[in-house]
Amino acid sequence: MKRGLIFTAGIVSILALAGCSDSGNTAAPASSVPSGPPAATSKAADAPASPEATAWANDFCGAMLTFTKQPDVPKEEVKPGDFPALRKFFDAQASALESYFSGAIDALNKVPKAPVAVGDQAKQNMINSFQPVLDQTKAAHAKLDAAPINDAQAIQTFGAELQQVIASLNNLPDPTQGLEEAPELKNANEQAPNCKTFEEIIKKDKGKEGA
Repeated sequence: MKRGLIFTAGIVSILALAGCSDSGNTAAPASSVPSGPPAATSKAADAPASPEATAWANDFCGAMLTFTKQPDVPKEEVKPGDFPALRKFFDAQASALESYFSGAIDALNKVPKAPVAVGDQAKQNMINSFQPVLDQTKAAHAKLDAAPINDAQAIQTFGAELQQVIASLNNLPDPTQGLEEAPELKNANEQAPNCKTFEEIIKKDKGKEGA
């Protein structure tokens, strides 16, 4: 997975202010979105995409486009040791993460049944990949909410757990794996407008990484 979450660098820097960074060993995630719809091959040319397959691919790629948007997180300066301010900052970060992942999962759940089984499996793979990340964020946020507002240890613990959430994004699989088994979906990916948009975003990101 190639595309990172831009806001994570800011979170890691705030963790250092809170005194809960582990010497910078937690890397920002390599990506939170798949590397792009599989490209069509000459073998797929024998299976032209049906209108149903193209419509499904457009819906699926439209859901994946949700992952290319950055979470709406606040940008604030926090002074070292200002735990009330850190508490407010982390609460906002957690809420933004929860909204980001739950919105993307909701978009995937709204994708209709695929014309071939591998499409449904690709969708479920994405849901299965991001649901644990959402659950982990919610659990950490709930513990933070239950603690007194000036509880420095609770804030530091939440910071460490947020680092784990960020690090876990590095290990997410490419949910589009398997679509190449259905040539019809490959061709549909080439034709669907949302898939073309998604592929362009991925190409631009790869270009920035190589610059």
